[in-house]
Order: sequence, then structure tokens, then C-alpha cells
Amino acid sequence: MQQMKKPSFSTYLLILAVISVNSIRELKAQHACTLSVPPAEWKIDGRSNANMVRPGDTICLESGARQFVWISYIHGTSQSPVVIVNNGGIVDISGFYYGLKIDSCSHIILSGKGVAGISYGINIHDVNGVGLSIQGLSTDIEVEGLEIARTELAGIAAKSDPDTADFTSTREKFVQRNTIIHDNYIHHTKTEGMYIGNSHYFGQLINYRGKDTLVYPHALKGVQIFSNHMDSTGWDGIQVSSADSGCFIHHNYIYADSQLEEINQMSGILIGGGSSCNCYNNSIMNGKGDGIDVFGQGVEFLYNNFIFQPGRNYNPGSNVYPYQKVGIYVGSTAMNIPTSLGIHYNTIIFPKSYGIRVSDYPGTTNLASSNIIVGPGMFAKEGQLAFIMKENPGTDFSWFNNLTSAYFSPIGFRDTSAVNYDLLPGSPGVDKGSYIDNLNLNWDFLCRWRPFARGYDIGAFECHDPILIGVPEISDPTSALNMIMPNPVAEVATLNYTLRENTFTDIGLYNSQGKHVLQIFQGVGSVGRHTVSFSVKGLSPGEYHCILITPTGKTSKPLIVKGT
Repeated sequence: MQQMKKPSFSTYLLILAVISVNSIRELKAQHACTLSVPPAEWKIDGRSNANMVRPGDTICLESGARQFVWISYIHGTSQSPVVIVNNGGIVDISGFYYGLKIDSCSHIILSGKGVAGISYGINIHDVNGVGLSIQGLSTDIEVEGLEIARTELAGIAAKSDPDTADFTSTREKFVQRNTIIHDNYIHHTKTEGMYIGNSHYFGQLINYRGKDTLVYPHALKGVQIFSNHMDSTGWDGIQVSSADSGCFIHHNYIYADSQLEEINQMSGILIGGGSSCNCYNNSIMNGKGDGIDVFGQGVEFLYNNFIFQPGRNYNPGSNVYPYQKVGIYVGSTAMNIPTSLGIHYNTIIFPKSYGIRVSDYPGTTNLASSNIIVGPGMFAKEGQLAFIMKENPGTDFSWFNNLTSAYFSPIGFRDTSAVNYDLLPGSPGVDKGSYIDNLNLNWDFLCRWRPFARGYDIGAFECHDPILIGVPEISDPTSALNMIMPNPVAEVATLNYTLRENTFTDIGLYNSQGKHVLQIFQGVGSVGRHTVSFSVKGLSPGEYHCILITPTGKTSKPLIVKGT
């Protein structure tokens, strides 16, 4: 299919995102196929033509063109998922009402990484509906290595909407667990790039036997969306709703969202009703919508995000409602429930109107700190209010220690002409970041060690100029973390590391807020390669960092923990 030309900076950021999750499980180029599915066969059903497939088996989609694929009633286990993978080349799917449907399945890995050298081995394009649909009470589904383009609806939809037959998908009867979507390329969709979870978390009326009935859609627990590339979506780039626990959206690159200018469907990332998500290390560039919209609930952190020119291409001549697109917009939720929102260490460049705009967020201790905001479009009219604006004086939302300017020069960026927003050593943001309770960061937007010198730097980028301390802390000549397998992991992981001299060694696991959660090894280590296994049972699903510390430095690798 036609290859789309990507902006050079997107390639740069995608490489960085791959580095940040470089331990993700890779499938072997050769497969022991339990079941081979030729292009002429469109249905894979565990009750009929795939009834021999068992947990741990591999279903191979043979390369070639087909109109659609329907996968139903295939079940693995948490330790032995069923892998469905391309074989022999690219699986090309196009021309029907949908592309690929996962229906009534559990513990499935759908992968387009079945052939070495092909990043997106399953291509879904030019379909009259959703590209990939995860539905029918499907749960524990992982998706990687798909290219999805030119769909009439969303690129990926993952939810089971309430029905009028037996209400099996309502909240009291079903939970969608461990939805993991990573390393996919989604572009030129008619609506959302990803539509994850039902947007009516607080209830919706459906007609049942002639009577309107209030129903509550199912919740999602354990959502991981990372290292995806989104380009030119009609509506929101990524929308996640009803994900009430264990939700992480990170290391995604989103370019040119909201191209169809559909009111109320315009953002790079939308954290919708009922969702409690940490959203970090995302790049959102040149979209027509807001950078990030927050309508969620519970404890959430937005940090280390780089948001560039949100809304600038949306009716450039007007900056009144509904054209006032912002870097980060915080809206009210449908119910007044206890919440806490933290917006920290983000870099927001040239938002169309405001940097951060807060409508009416319930709860207490909502805070924005250590962000860089440059050039909001409303600055000439409203001055300092254009950087951070709170609409309702009664809303418990405060901010301090943010670095703001109408122009680049006072900030001290490395090279804005090359879209390089690293800070120079003399920047007023260097070593001036604030300490944030429950958010002790260990890395910056580029996944480099943070803090580098005496303290945290304001914004998403930590200055790593050697002049600050002489020897970069991230460089440790005495040790190296080589590999963590499997990754993602559900129970037991194995870590390989190397010591180049006999030295005191401390290896620990830290959560996404920088809290130490597990001691892996501590003591004097000897020269050579070492292997240590450790259990992650009892840890909540999410991203963690394995950090090796010696007297001469620190090194780290990310680890994704899946739910069981």
C-alpha cells in the first residue's frame, strides 16, 4: 500500500520512543504454526474451524490480500496467550465494512511483527467502518505491529457497548482487563485514531422493550497505550474512557489530529469520563484540537509531555469559542467525586489560545507546576492569564513555579529552528523544578536520567550538558543493564546485567511516580555478566523502571507489568 511521508521530527521521536520501550517482547521470525489461515479464509472460530487451538498456540495469518478477518471464541490464559501473527510477509486487509474483528476472545496477542524487518506486518486500510474492533466481551488483548489507514470510523475501537438482549456487557457483569496497544501506525482515519472504552461512564439511556433504561457501560482495568504513531486523524488522536484503574498513556507520537474539525471531538489525547490515567512522555504536534483534554476522575498525573502548536491550524483568523484550542484543557466531570490532578514538567509551545485552561474540576489539591509555556495566542489580549487560566474561582486548582514567556529567547532553548527544545545550561529553568508529592521522576521526555545535576529542570526536557556537572550521571562505565525478559511480564521476569569491575551494586524496581517498590539485588557484585529473576506478583499493572545504581552512576530500563 502507499507509504505516507512522515515529518523528519516524527521519525526522530519514534526512534526515541522505541528506545524507551526497547525491552518489549519480540516474536521470532519463524513460527510453529498451530493453525495456518490462507487469504481466502476470513473467519477463525474457536467453536468450529479453530477448535483445536489451545492456550500457548500460534495462529498464522498467511501473507496476501483479503477483505476482512473475524476472530471469535479463541481463548488463551494469562501465562499462555494465543498468538495471532502474520506469516510469510504482509497481511493486507481492505475493502469491507470492517477490517479485523476480535470477538468474544480472551488472552490474545495480535501481532504484525511475525517477519523480521517488517515493522507493520498487518495492514488494514480503506474499510467502511472500524479498522480493528475488539468487542463481544473480549478481554486481555494485546495488539502490536499494525498499520491502519483510511478508515471511515476509528482506527482501533476496544469496547463492548451495552446491548438490549441480556445486558451482559454492563458494569456489574463484565470488566475488560489488560488492554495493551503499542507500536502501531494509524493514519488518515475518519474519526478517532483509537476509541478505547465507552464514553458514557456515568450512564446512558437505551430503549429496552419500548422503555428507556439507564445502563452503565463496563469499566476497563489495566490499559496500556504506548509507542504508537498517529498521523492525520479526523477526530481525537487517542480517546480513553471508562478506564477507572491501571491506565497509562505514554510515549505516543500524535501528529495533525482533529483534521475534520468536529466540535467536541478535537484533541490529541482525550482522557474521558470515568478514566483515571497517567499520561506522560507523549509528543502531540500540529493538531487542530487541544493537546490533551481531561474529563476523567481519580488520581491522575500529566507529565513529560511535549505539546507543539495545538490548534494553530484551526481557523487561524479567530480565537473565540469554539476556536480557542489550548495546550491542556481540564473540564468538569459528570459526578462530584474525590479527585486529584497534577500537571507537571510539560513543555507547551505556541498553543492557539491558552497554555492550560481549567473549566471546573472537582476535588482537591489539583496543581500545575514546573511546566514551560511559550507564546499562547491570547497573550496579547489577556497577558499572564493566557498561560494558565482558571474559569471558576471556586475550583480548587493552583499553580506555581512554571516558566512562561511570550517569546523563545528568555527560556534558553537549545535550537528551536531544529525543533530541539532541550534547555541550555544557562536557562532559568535548569535545576529550578519543584518537588511534587508522589511524583519523584527518574527520566525526562527523551528518557534520559532526571535530575541530571543539582535539581530537576522545569519542562519536559532535562538539560544534559556536561558543563553542569562535568561527568554525566547517566553514563556509568562500570555497569550495563542488558535485557529484561519477558516484557511485558505477568509473574516472573529475568534481568541480565553486566559489571565491569567488582563494585557495590543496588538494583531496584520503581513505579512511574519514582517510588521504590521492589528490591532486586543489593550487595557487592563481581565482574562479569549476571542473571537474576524476580517476581512482580502483587504489583499493579503499569510501567516500572528497573534501575541499577553503582558508586559511579545509574542505568535504567523500563518494564511493563501486566495484570493476571
